[in-house]
Amino acid sequence: MEQQELQRLKTLKSIFPEDSWSWSITALRRNPAIWAEFDNAEFSQTLIQDIGVEPQDWTPGRIGAVLFARDIKEEIPYPIDSFDGLSLIIDDFSLIIIPP
Repeated sequence: MEQQELQRLKTLKSIFPEDSWSWSITALRRNPAIWAEFDNAEFSQTLIQDIGVEPQDWTPGRIGAVLFARDIKEEIPYPIDSFDGLSLIIDDFSLIIIPP
């Protein structure tokens, strides 16, 4: 196994609880773009800061939002999880504008 791969595994094992390693690390490895980002030491720290340390919260969408914010060199002004209920708000609003 290459040195970079071992470092990625070591990084994630230091973040996630041991009972989640089998599924959480496997899930992250399935996306080559996300997996490659773990070569950058700041990346995991950014994810911890923006998403937290619960592995089930490290979804591709949330990780993508963090990457997007970093790439445009701006921060999303709201916590990433604040967008989880956005579709419900949009549905409620559309009922006001366009009654069923």
